[in-house]
Amino acid sequence: EKEFFEQLKLYFPTIYDIKYMTSLLDGHFGGLQKLADDLGCVRIGAEHQAGSDSLLTMSTYFALGRAKFISNGKIDDSKYKDELFGYGANHTVRSQARLVSMASSAESTAGSDVDSN
Repeated sequence: EKEFFEQLKLYFPTIYDIKYMTSLLDGHFGGLQKLADDLGCVRIGAEHQAGSDSLLTMSTYFALGRAKFISNGKIDDSKYKDELFGYGANHTVRSQARLVSMASSAESTAGSDVDSN
């Protein structure tokens, strides 16, 4: 996992994960299309086509930001910037040092689980 986050940060220095964003909110269940529908975003093109999915993801991100994450008239990304849903103990890329520490700790305790009998 450590190597994954290193590579991710190298190629994508800033991450916005819509699934993580929705995890901060109550009441949303479903995928991108349902969220887009709920926010009034219109799909252009066929579902599961790269261009169409990319455009829908972009419009959904901005609609979600405007609907739920506005502060002082601007989208406040401080709660979800560089967060990645489902990875790491706290789902964050920013806390890479903590992930490295946890990985090192897990490696060192893995040997202590072996039965010496």
